[in-house]
Amino acid sequence: IVSSAGATGFHGTDLNRVLRSRGIDTVLLTGITTNFAVEGSGREAFALGYKTIIVSDATATSTAEAHEASLANFQLIGWVFTSDDVIAAFTSVAA
Repeated sequence: IVSSAGATGFHGTDLNRVLRSRGIDTVLLTGITTNFAVEGSGREAFALGYKTIIVSDATATSTAEAHEASLANFQLIGWVFTSDDVIAAFTSVAA
């Protein structure tokens, strides 16, 4: 378990070490404050070389406008998919 009290899931945590030690190269992000913690974690993951996906309907922030703006900005460096897209991708790989 990696716990974070900071602005991102990576800053000041062992998350990068844990992911690297397990050979993980892709990060799916969910959570609250799309325009702060989620996007910040995504930007940090991208900077560390991870393929990074924000699950758009599994994140939220104070306004729909801020949420949508954050998702639009993030598409410049990563991907934005719905939870149905993610489930479909995992289902097709498992088949």
